[in-house]
Amino acid sequence: MSWWLLAMPVRQLRPRHIAGSLDRYAAYFEDERDESHFDPSARLRWEYSDTGMAYLSYSEGYKSGGFNFSPDTANPDGSSRPGHEFEDEAVTAWELGVKQDFMDGRARVATAIYRSELEDLQVTSWGGTSFVVGNAAELTVQGIEIEAQFAATDALEIGGSYAYLDHEFDSYPGAGCSVVEIGLGTCPNSSGEGTKDLSGERGAFAPEHSASLYLDYNHAFDWAEFNFHVDVNYKDEFFLDGDLDENVLQDSYTKVDASISLMSLEGTWEVVLYGRNLTDETTYTASADAPLSPGVYIGWVEEPRVYGISAAYNF
Repeated sequence: MSWWLLAMPVRQLRPRHIAGSLDRYAAYFEDERDESHFDPSARLRWEYSDTGMAYLSYSEGYKSGGFNFSPDTANPDGSSRPGHEFEDEAVTAWELGVKQDFMDGRARVATAIYRSELEDLQVTSWGGTSFVVGNAAELTVQGIEIEAQFAATDALEIGGSYAYLDHEFDSYPGAGCSVVEIGLGTCPNSSGEGTKDLSGERGAFAPEHSASLYLDYNHAFDWAEFNFHVDVNYKDEFFLDGDLDENVLQDSYTKVDASISLMSLEGTWEVVLYGRNLTDETTYTASADAPLSPGVYIGWVEEPRVYGISAAYNF
Protein backbone atom coordinates (compact mmCIF):
# COMPACT_ATOMS: atom_id res chain seq x y z
CA MET A 1 0.00 0.00 0.00
CA SER A 2 1.21 3.50 -0.65
CA TRP A 3 0.05 7.06 -0.14
CA TRP A 4 0.76 9.86 -2.56
CA LEU A 5 0.04 13.51 -2.02
CA LEU A 6 0.09 15.51 -5.22
CA ALA A 7 -0.16 19.26 -4.68
CA MET A 8 -0.60 21.36 -7.78
CA PRO A 9 0.96 24.83 -7.90
CA VAL A 10 -1.32 27.59 -6.74
CA ARG A 11 -2.11 30.44 -9.10
CA GLN A 12 -2.55 34.08 -8.35
CA LEU A 13 -3.75 36.00 -11.38
CA ARG A 14 -4.63 39.62 -11.84
CA PRO A 15 -6.26 40.07 -15.24
CA ARG A 16 -7.30 43.49 -16.50
CA HIS A 17 -10.01 44.02 -19.09
CA ILE A 18 -10.52 47.07 -21.26
CA ALA A 19 -13.38 46.90 -23.71
CA GLY A 20 -15.08 49.05 -26.28
CA SER A 21 -17.66 48.47 -28.97
CA LEU A 22 -19.32 50.18 -31.88
CA ASP A 23 -22.75 48.59 -32.24
CA ARG A 24 -25.87 49.42 -34.21
CA TYR A 25 -26.65 52.35 -31.91
CA ALA A 26 -23.66 54.23 -33.38
CA ALA A 27 -22.31 55.16 -29.94
CA TYR A 28 -18.82 54.32 -28.72
CA PHE A 29 -18.10 53.52 -25.08
CA GLU A 30 -15.44 51.72 -23.11
CA ASP A 31 -15.19 50.08 -19.71
CA GLU A 32 -12.58 48.44 -17.51
CA ARG A 33 -12.30 45.59 -14.98
CA ASP A 34 -9.50 44.70 -12.57
CA GLU A 35 -9.42 41.29 -10.83
CA SER A 36 -7.21 39.25 -8.50
CA HIS A 37 -7.54 35.52 -7.73
CA PHE A 38 -5.79 32.82 -5.69
CA ASP A 39 -6.52 29.25 -6.91
CA PRO A 40 -5.09 26.38 -4.82
CA SER A 41 -5.57 22.68 -5.62
CA ALA A 42 -4.43 19.35 -4.14
CA ARG A 43 -4.92 15.64 -4.82
CA LEU A 44 -4.48 12.69 -2.46
CA ARG A 45 -4.05 9.21 -4.01
CA TRP A 46 -4.13 5.88 -2.13
CA GLU A 47 -3.12 2.62 -3.84
CA TYR A 48 -4.71 0.25 -1.33
CA SER A 49 -3.91 -2.89 -3.38
CA ASP A 50 -2.33 -4.01 -6.65
CA THR A 51 -5.73 -3.82 -8.32
CA GLY A 52 -7.34 -0.77 -6.76
CA MET A 53 -6.84 2.85 -5.85
CA ALA A 54 -8.78 5.69 -4.27
CA TYR A 55 -8.33 9.43 -4.56
CA LEU A 56 -9.56 12.67 -3.06
CA SER A 57 -9.13 16.02 -4.78
CA TYR A 58 -9.83 19.63 -3.86
CA SER A 59 -9.58 22.70 -6.05
CA GLU A 60 -10.61 26.30 -6.38
CA GLY A 61 -10.95 28.19 -9.62
CA TYR A 62 -12.56 31.09 -11.40
CA LYS A 63 -13.78 32.33 -14.74
CA SER A 64 -13.11 35.94 -15.56
CA GLY A 65 -15.95 38.43 -15.77
CA GLY A 66 -16.54 40.75 -18.70
CA PHE A 67 -18.97 42.86 -20.67
CA ASN A 68 -21.96 42.38 -22.94
CA PHE A 69 -22.08 44.49 -26.11
CA SER A 70 -25.64 44.12 -27.24
CA PRO A 71 -28.76 46.18 -27.91
CA ASP A 72 -30.26 44.22 -25.01
CA THR A 73 -27.80 45.83 -22.56
CA ALA A 74 -27.31 49.29 -24.09
CA ASN A 75 -29.42 52.39 -24.59
CA PRO A 76 -29.68 54.19 -27.95
CA ASP A 77 -27.37 56.95 -26.64
CA GLY A 78 -24.66 54.36 -25.95
CA SER A 79 -25.03 54.33 -22.18
CA SER A 80 -25.21 50.93 -20.52
CA ARG A 81 -28.25 49.29 -18.98
CA PRO A 82 -28.32 46.66 -16.21
CA GLY A 83 -26.66 43.51 -17.52
CA HIS A 84 -23.92 45.35 -19.40
CA GLU A 85 -21.25 43.94 -17.06
CA PHE A 86 -21.05 40.45 -15.58
CA GLU A 87 -18.89 39.38 -12.65
CA ASP A 88 -16.25 36.71 -12.11
CA GLU A 89 -17.43 33.17 -11.55
CA ALA A 90 -15.79 31.32 -8.63
CA VAL A 91 -15.91 27.60 -7.85
CA THR A 92 -14.85 25.37 -4.97
CA ALA A 93 -14.85 21.67 -5.86
CA TRP A 94 -13.97 18.31 -4.35
CA GLU A 95 -14.16 14.76 -5.68
CA LEU A 96 -13.80 11.33 -4.08
CA GLY A 97 -13.30 8.29 -6.29
CA VAL A 98 -12.41 4.60 -6.32
CA LYS A 99 -11.11 2.45 -9.20
CA GLN A 100 -11.00 -1.34 -8.85
CA ASP A 101 -10.01 -4.17 -11.19
CA PHE A 102 -11.54 -7.66 -10.95
CA MET A 103 -11.09 -11.08 -12.55
CA ASP A 104 -7.38 -10.66 -13.28
CA GLY A 105 -7.96 -7.33 -14.95
CA ARG A 106 -10.80 -8.43 -17.22
CA ALA A 107 -13.28 -6.20 -15.39
CA ARG A 108 -12.97 -2.68 -14.03
CA VAL A 109 -15.34 -0.46 -12.06
CA ALA A 110 -14.76 3.22 -11.35
CA THR A 111 -16.97 5.30 -9.06
CA ALA A 112 -16.77 8.98 -8.18
CA ILE A 113 -18.84 11.36 -6.10
CA TYR A 114 -18.33 15.09 -6.43
CA ARG A 115 -19.60 18.45 -5.31
CA SER A 116 -18.97 21.91 -6.72
CA GLU A 117 -20.14 25.15 -5.17
CA LEU A 118 -20.24 28.09 -7.55
CA GLU A 119 -20.71 31.75 -6.80
CA ASP A 120 -21.78 34.26 -9.45
CA LEU A 121 -22.23 31.50 -12.04
CA GLN A 122 -22.05 32.94 -15.56
CA VAL A 123 -25.16 31.96 -17.52
CA THR A 124 -26.05 32.75 -21.12
CA SER A 125 -29.63 33.53 -22.11
CA TRP A 126 -31.37 34.95 -25.15
CA GLY A 127 -32.42 38.56 -24.65
CA GLY A 128 -34.67 38.77 -27.72
CA THR A 129 -32.08 40.15 -30.15
CA SER A 130 -28.83 38.55 -28.93
CA PHE A 131 -27.29 36.24 -26.34
CA VAL A 132 -26.45 37.94 -23.05
CA VAL A 133 -24.18 36.69 -20.26
CA GLY A 134 -25.28 37.27 -16.67
CA ASN A 135 -24.58 35.96 -13.17
CA ALA A 136 -26.60 33.59 -11.04
CA ALA A 137 -25.90 34.24 -7.39
CA GLU A 138 -25.15 30.69 -6.16
CA LEU A 139 -25.23 27.18 -7.63
CA THR A 140 -24.48 23.74 -6.20
CA VAL A 141 -23.62 20.87 -8.55
CA GLN A 142 -23.20 17.43 -7.04
CA GLY A 143 -23.60 13.88 -8.20
CA ILE A 144 -22.24 10.42 -8.69
CA GLU A 145 -20.70 8.73 -11.73
CA ILE A 146 -20.17 5.00 -12.26
CA GLU A 147 -18.30 3.35 -15.15
CA ALA A 148 -17.78 -0.36 -15.77
CA GLN A 149 -15.94 -2.44 -18.38
CA PHE A 150 -15.90 -6.20 -18.83
CA ALA A 151 -13.90 -8.28 -21.31
CA ALA A 152 -16.24 -11.27 -21.60
CA THR A 153 -13.86 -13.00 -24.04
CA ASP A 154 -10.78 -12.04 -26.00
CA ALA A 155 -13.12 -10.86 -28.76
CA LEU A 156 -16.06 -9.35 -26.84
CA GLU A 157 -16.05 -6.32 -24.54
CA ILE A 158 -19.10 -4.71 -22.95
CA GLY A 159 -19.38 -1.70 -20.72
CA GLY A 160 -21.52 1.13 -19.54
CA SER A 161 -21.87 4.17 -17.36
CA TYR A 162 -24.44 5.93 -15.20
CA ALA A 163 -24.49 9.49 -13.89
CA TYR A 164 -26.78 11.19 -11.40
CA LEU A 165 -26.66 14.99 -11.42
CA ASP A 166 -28.13 17.33 -8.81
CA HIS A 167 -27.85 20.80 -10.36
CA GLU A 168 -29.68 23.47 -8.38
CA PHE A 169 -29.58 27.24 -8.06
CA ASP A 170 -29.21 28.02 -4.36
CA SER A 171 -29.96 31.65 -5.11
CA TYR A 172 -30.80 33.26 -8.45
CA PRO A 173 -33.19 36.17 -7.87
CA GLY A 174 -32.25 38.10 -11.03
CA ALA A 175 -32.80 35.46 -13.72
CA GLY A 176 -33.99 36.71 -17.09
CA CYS A 177 -37.59 36.17 -18.15
CA SER A 178 -38.44 34.62 -21.49
CA VAL A 179 -39.81 36.84 -24.25
CA VAL A 180 -43.21 35.12 -23.91
CA GLU A 181 -43.33 35.76 -20.16
CA ILE A 182 -42.53 39.42 -20.67
CA GLY A 183 -45.07 39.77 -23.48
CA LEU A 184 -47.87 38.12 -21.50
CA GLY A 185 -46.96 39.84 -18.26
CA THR A 186 -46.60 36.50 -16.48
CA CYS A 187 -43.01 37.02 -15.36
CA PRO A 188 -42.39 38.55 -11.92
CA ASN A 189 -41.03 42.10 -12.21
CA SER A 190 -41.66 42.03 -15.97
CA SER A 191 -42.78 45.66 -15.82
CA GLY A 192 -39.33 46.56 -14.48
CA GLU A 193 -36.14 44.69 -15.17
CA GLY A 194 -37.76 41.62 -16.72
CA THR A 195 -36.37 39.22 -14.12
CA LYS A 196 -37.64 36.31 -12.05
CA ASP A 197 -36.41 34.21 -9.13
CA LEU A 198 -35.08 30.77 -10.12
CA SER A 199 -33.75 29.90 -6.66
CA GLY A 200 -34.24 26.19 -6.00
CA GLU A 201 -34.66 25.37 -9.70
CA ARG A 202 -32.56 23.01 -11.83
CA GLY A 203 -30.29 24.75 -14.33
CA ALA A 204 -30.24 24.36 -18.10
CA PHE A 205 -28.44 21.52 -19.93
CA ALA A 206 -28.43 19.44 -16.73
CA PRO A 207 -30.24 16.08 -17.12
CA GLU A 208 -30.79 14.42 -13.76
CA HIS A 209 -30.02 10.95 -15.10
CA SER A 210 -27.69 9.85 -17.91
CA ALA A 211 -26.60 6.37 -18.90
CA SER A 212 -24.76 4.56 -21.66
CA LEU A 213 -24.01 1.01 -22.78
CA TYR A 214 -21.63 -0.29 -25.42
CA LEU A 215 -20.67 -3.59 -27.01
CA ASP A 216 -17.53 -4.17 -29.05
CA TYR A 217 -16.84 -7.44 -30.88
CA ASN A 218 -13.74 -8.30 -32.93
CA HIS A 219 -12.96 -11.38 -34.98
CA ALA A 220 -9.90 -12.00 -37.14
CA PHE A 221 -10.29 -13.92 -40.39
CA ASP A 222 -7.35 -15.16 -42.43
CA TRP A 223 -7.66 -12.16 -44.73
CA ALA A 224 -9.30 -9.37 -42.66
CA GLU A 225 -10.42 -8.25 -39.22
CA PHE A 226 -14.14 -7.89 -38.50
CA ASN A 227 -15.53 -5.43 -35.95
CA PHE A 228 -19.05 -4.79 -34.69
CA HIS A 229 -19.67 -1.88 -32.32
CA VAL A 230 -22.88 -0.47 -30.84
CA ASP A 231 -23.47 2.45 -28.45
CA VAL A 232 -26.70 3.18 -26.56
CA ASN A 233 -26.98 6.58 -24.86
CA TYR A 234 -29.80 7.85 -22.65
CA LYS A 235 -30.41 11.34 -21.30
CA ASP A 236 -33.16 12.56 -19.00
CA GLU A 237 -35.14 15.68 -19.90
CA PHE A 238 -33.41 19.06 -19.58
CA PHE A 239 -33.94 22.72 -20.42
CA LEU A 240 -32.33 24.14 -23.56
CA ASP A 241 -32.19 27.78 -22.45
CA GLY A 242 -31.12 29.55 -19.28
CA ASP A 243 -34.52 31.19 -18.69
CA LEU A 244 -36.01 27.68 -18.10
CA ASP A 245 -38.88 28.31 -20.50
CA GLU A 246 -41.18 25.26 -20.47
CA ASN A 247 -41.46 25.54 -24.25
CA VAL A 248 -37.76 24.71 -24.70
CA LEU A 249 -37.66 21.58 -22.57
CA GLN A 250 -35.84 18.73 -24.31
CA ASP A 251 -37.66 15.44 -23.71
CA SER A 252 -35.68 12.46 -22.47
CA TYR A 253 -34.30 10.30 -25.26
CA THR A 254 -32.30 7.21 -26.13
CA LYS A 255 -29.96 7.17 -29.13
CA VAL A 256 -28.34 4.14 -30.72
CA ASP A 257 -25.23 4.24 -32.91
CA ALA A 258 -23.75 1.14 -34.58
CA SER A 259 -21.07 0.18 -37.06
CA ILE A 260 -19.78 -2.91 -38.88
CA SER A 261 -16.32 -2.82 -40.39
CA LEU A 262 -13.81 -4.95 -42.25
CA MET A 263 -10.12 -4.04 -42.30
CA SER A 264 -7.28 -5.85 -43.98
CA LEU A 265 -4.75 -7.44 -41.65
CA GLU A 266 -2.06 -5.18 -43.12
CA GLY A 267 -4.21 -2.09 -42.56
CA THR A 268 -4.14 -1.12 -46.24
CA TRP A 269 -7.92 -0.95 -46.70
CA GLU A 270 -11.07 -0.63 -44.60
CA VAL A 271 -14.81 -0.66 -45.30
CA VAL A 272 -17.30 0.61 -42.69
CA LEU A 273 -21.10 0.43 -42.67
CA TYR A 274 -22.47 2.77 -40.01
CA GLY A 275 -25.67 4.17 -38.61
CA ARG A 276 -26.10 7.08 -36.20
CA ASN A 277 -29.19 7.94 -34.18
CA LEU A 278 -30.89 4.75 -35.34
CA THR A 279 -33.86 5.51 -33.08
CA ASP A 280 -34.35 8.74 -35.09
CA GLU A 281 -34.72 10.94 -32.01
CA THR A 282 -35.32 14.66 -32.53
CA THR A 283 -32.93 16.51 -30.25
CA TYR A 284 -31.49 20.01 -30.01
CA THR A 285 -28.17 21.48 -28.95
CA ALA A 286 -29.95 24.69 -27.87
CA SER A 287 -33.17 26.64 -28.33
CA ALA A 288 -34.23 30.24 -27.73
CA ASP A 289 -36.87 32.88 -28.41
CA ALA A 290 -36.96 34.11 -32.01
CA PRO A 291 -36.04 37.81 -32.37
CA LEU A 292 -39.02 40.19 -32.38
CA SER A 293 -41.47 37.26 -32.46
CA PRO A 294 -42.93 36.43 -29.04
CA GLY A 295 -44.15 32.84 -28.98
CA VAL A 296 -41.86 31.76 -31.81
CA TYR A 297 -38.73 29.74 -31.06
CA ILE A 298 -35.55 28.87 -32.90
CA GLY A 299 -33.59 25.69 -32.31
CA TRP A 300 -30.35 24.07 -33.38
CA VAL A 301 -31.32 20.54 -34.40
CA GLU A 302 -28.90 17.64 -34.09
CA GLU A 303 -28.61 15.17 -36.95
CA PRO A 304 -31.52 12.72 -37.52
CA ARG A 305 -31.11 9.04 -38.38
CA VAL A 306 -28.08 8.66 -40.66
CA TYR A 307 -26.87 5.60 -42.58
CA GLY A 308 -23.69 5.46 -44.54
CA ILE A 309 -20.80 3.47 -45.89
CA SER A 310 -17.19 4.57 -46.08
CA ALA A 311 -14.14 3.03 -47.66
CA ALA A 312 -10.46 3.83 -47.35
CA TYR A 313 -7.34 2.57 -49.06
CA ASN A 314 -3.81 3.44 -47.97
CA PHE A 315 -1.22 3.52 -50.77
